[in-house]
Amino acid sequence: MLAKGGTPDSHSSILALGGVGNPNLRLRKSIDLNLTKEELEVLDVVAPHAATKNLMEFQARLMVMNRRVAALLQNELTDKEKEKKAVEEVTARKKKVEVDQT
Repeated sequence: MLAKGGTPDSHSSILALGGVGNPNLRLRKSIDLNLTKEELEVLDVVAPHAATKNLMEFQARLMVMNRRVAALLQNELTDKEKEKKAVEEVTARKKKVEVDQT
């Protein structure tokens, strides 16, 4: 690694391992990570645990956001159900009033 006195030539050994250093790393079927040589060198300089820490923080924030979206959707569904019941009740009362008038 460059941060520990390595040379750019040692970078090829990292590429051979197939880790983050792989310039065409495929994370999932729809996600490709294409890095330039300069970006890979920056990754070499960054402490490995920092990337893990940031990923964990991102995942935690994503979970919180996921729960908020789920709660909003649940509230929206509940509101639509209440609205539907209110419309049905108004319709039933209109029919009852029409029947009573005839």
